[in-house]
Amino acid sequence: MRPRNGLLAIAFIVVVVVAANVPALTGYADTSPLLLQAGLESNVKAGPLPGLPSIDPNDGFTLQALGHLAAADVVHGKAPWWDPYEGLGAPLAGEMQAAALFPLTLLELVSNGVLYFHLLLEVAAAIATYWLLRRLGLSTMASALGGVLFGLNGTFAWLGNAAATPVALLPLLLTGVELCRSSTKHDRFFGVALSAGALALSIYAGFPETTAIDTGFAVYWALLRVKGLGPSQTPRYTLALLASGLLGLLLAAPIIDAFLTYLPSADVGLHAGAVGTAALPRTATAMLSLPYVFGPIFAFVANDHLPTLGIIWSNIGGFTTSGVVILASLALVSVLRRKQDQLLVLGLLGYTGLCLIKTFNVANIGTVLGHLPALDAVAFYRYAPPTWELALVVVASMGFEDIRKRSLPHWASLVAGALAVAFTLGEAAVAFHQWLEMTHTREVDLFFFVSVALGLAVVVVITLLVTFRTMARPLLGPSAPLWIGAIVALEAVCLFTVPQMSAPRSGVVDLQPVRFLQTHLGSYRFASLGPIAPDYGSYFGLSEINVNDVPIPARFASFVSAHLDSNVNPLTFTGTDQATTIGLSPLQAFVTNIASYESAAVKYILIPPSAPAEAQLRQAHLRRVFQDSVAAIFVLPSVAPFTSSTTGACEVHDISETQFTSVCTAPGEVVRRELYLKGWRATENGRTVPVTAYSNVFQEVRVPKGTARVRFEFEPPYMPEALLALLAGMAALAAICGWALVAKGPRTTPTGRLGADL
Repeated sequence: MRPRNGLLAIAFIVVVVVAANVPALTGYADTSPLLLQAGLESNVKAGPLPGLPSIDPNDGFTLQALGHLAAADVVHGKAPWWDPYEGLGAPLAGEMQAAALFPLTLLELVSNGVLYFHLLLEVAAAIATYWLLRRLGLSTMASALGGVLFGLNGTFAWLGNAAATPVALLPLLLTGVELCRSSTKHDRFFGVALSAGALALSIYAGFPETTAIDTGFAVYWALLRVKGLGPSQTPRYTLALLASGLLGLLLAAPIIDAFLTYLPSADVGLHAGAVGTAALPRTATAMLSLPYVFGPIFAFVANDHLPTLGIIWSNIGGFTTSGVVILASLALVSVLRRKQDQLLVLGLLGYTGLCLIKTFNVANIGTVLGHLPALDAVAFYRYAPPTWELALVVVASMGFEDIRKRSLPHWASLVAGALAVAFTLGEAAVAFHQWLEMTHTREVDLFFFVSVALGLAVVVVITLLVTFRTMARPLLGPSAPLWIGAIVALEAVCLFTVPQMSAPRSGVVDLQPVRFLQTHLGSYRFASLGPIAPDYGSYFGLSEINVNDVPIPARFASFVSAHLDSNVNPLTFTGTDQATTIGLSPLQAFVTNIASYESAAVKYILIPPSAPAEAQLRQAHLRRVFQDSVAAIFVLPSVAPFTSSTTGACEVHDISETQFTSVCTAPGEVVRRELYLKGWRATENGRTVPVTAYSNVFQEVRVPKGTARVRFEFEPPYMPEALLALLAGMAALAAICGWALVAKGPRTTPTGRLGADL
C-alpha cells in the first residue's frame, strides 16, 4: 500500500467518525452528563427524539464526576488515591471507574470534556481496527470500512460510562498479537511492546469487567492464529505473547495494587457471584441488528405492560448493524466453498455464537458457564458485546474484500442474502411478539416498522448489488464496492447518531446551590434527596454522604444499612431510590435517623422544593437556609465536628481536609470522621502514629499533651513495590523498542488472508 493511500484512509475514517458526532459537536444536542445527571437542571429543551442519549447514567456519576476529581488531583500534583467527597471517603483510583490514571481522563477538566473523551476513543478504535485489518492482509478500502464500523460500534453508541473506555484498546491489543506472530524480530519486538501497552492502558481505562472479557477474547484470537506457523515460529510466538502479558501487568502495577488491595474491604454487590448467571431476556435478540425496533433508549418503557423493555435497556450492552450481518454472511459463504481463512472466520463466528448463547442463556448453557471462576463475577451479557462486535466487523471486512475482488459467484451472494434476510426476519418476528404487548402509539409503531424496513432494505440492496456485479451486469460497474461500502457506513452513522437526537437541545445547570455549599460547608458534609446527585459532590469538591457507585467500602455500606437507611441498597444510596416498596421513604428515613447523619458530620440536607417535604423537615427542627427553583437547603441542628476529642481534654482545629492541630491538657484521642481503611497513616509533629478505627467506621489517633500537628495521608498498601514494578516495566519497554529498531530488517508482508499489501 502506498503511504498516501494509508493516510487518505485514516483521514476518511476520522472524517466519518467525527461526522457521526456532529449533533453533539455542533451543540445541536447537549450530551453533557452534567446537564442530564447532576440533579441541577432547569429550562431543559427536549431533543427531537424521545428517550435518553445513554443507557447508563454512570457516564455522569462515575466517569465524569469522579474522573474530574482524579484529573484535578493529577494536574495539581496530587496522587489520586483517595476521594474525600464520596460517602465518608473512599478510594478513588482503586474504585477503578474514575479511570484515575488513564491519560484521556485529563479531558474531564475541559468544558464538554466527556464528549471529546468519547470522540478520541472512537477515533482510536477505528484507526486501530484499520491497522489490524491491514495486518491481516485486507485492502485499504476494506480495512477503512472495518475501521469505521468498529469506531461507531453499538457499545460506543449506547454506553457512555467507564465500561466503554477499554473497548478502544481491544483492536490495538489484537494488532500486537498479529505482530508477535510475525517471523521477523522487528515485528515481534514491536508486537510485545504494543500488546503490553494496550493491555496496560486497558487496565488503567477503569473497568475490570470489560478488560477481562477483552483479554479473554485476545487469548482466543491468539490461539486461532497459531495455525499457519511453522515448528520454529510457534515457540517464539508463544514466548512473545507471554512476555507481552507480563510486561503489561508490570506497567499497570500501580492501578492493579490500588484495586486489589481495596477489593477485600469493598462491597461489590451482585459482583460477588450472583451476576455471573444473569442473562438478557430473549426479546433482546430482536435488537442485535435492529437496535431501535422498540424505539430509542428507554423511550417507550412506559408503553410495555411487562417490565421487559426496562430490563433490556438496563442491561444490554451493544448492537451490530444489518450491513455487518450481510457482509459477514457473504464471508461465511465464501469460506465454506474454499479453505482459505476458514479457521479465522469460523472461529470468530463461533465465538460470536457462544457469546450470544451465554448472553441469552440458551439451553441453560449460560447458567453453567456463569458458575466458572472467571465468569461468576462478570456481567457478561452487558460487557461482552464489544468483543463479538469486533469479531463480526473483522468477518464482515473479509466479506467486503470478497466483493471487491469479485471472488463470489452470484449464487453465493444469493445464499448469503437469504441467510441475512432470514436473520432479520427472525428479529422482526421476536420484536412483533413484544410489540403486541405494548400500548400502541404512532411513535411506537413508526419505530417498529421503520427499523424492520430499513434493516431489510440494507440487506436486500447489498445482496442485489453483489449479485448483479458477479453476474457481470453493467449495474454500477467497478464502483459497486464503493456504493456497498457507502451504504454500510451510512447505516452505521445513522444508528450511531440516534441517541444524540434523544439528548436535550439545551438547558441550564443551576449552580447556586453549589456556590452556597462551597461558601458555607467547610469540612462538613451534606446529604441530598435529589439536587446535586450522588458523586457530583466529588465533581464540585463538596463532601456528600450519598453514593451511587460500585464498589464502595464495606464499612460504609454497613453504616448506611445500620444507621442511615435500612431500606436501600448501599451501593445506590442516592436519596431517591428505594430497594423495596416496604418501609420508610428516603425523606422519612432521613428524619428518623437525623442523629446518625449528624454523627457523620452532615450539616445540610438538600431537597427539591416541595411544601410537604419542607414541612416534615421543619417539624424535625431543621431550618431552611437556601432555596431556589432547583433546591431547598436545610441545616441540621446538632452536627458533630469533622474532628473532635473523645475525652474532652483537647481543643482541635482543622487546618485542611487532612491536617488538624490539637491543644491538650492531657494525652487523649481525637476522632476524625473520615472512613477508616487500610492504607491510612498519620504523623504527629513528624512522628508516625497509628490510625485505628473508631466505632468501626471513623478514624482515631492518640495525641500527646500540649500542642500537636497531625497530618493524614492515604496510599494503597504496597504502592512503593508497585511503583518499582512500573519502573521495571518502563525500562523493559524501552529496551524492547530499542531492540526492535536495531533488529529492523526488510519490510514484510502481512500474515493474513491475502498475503500481499494491496
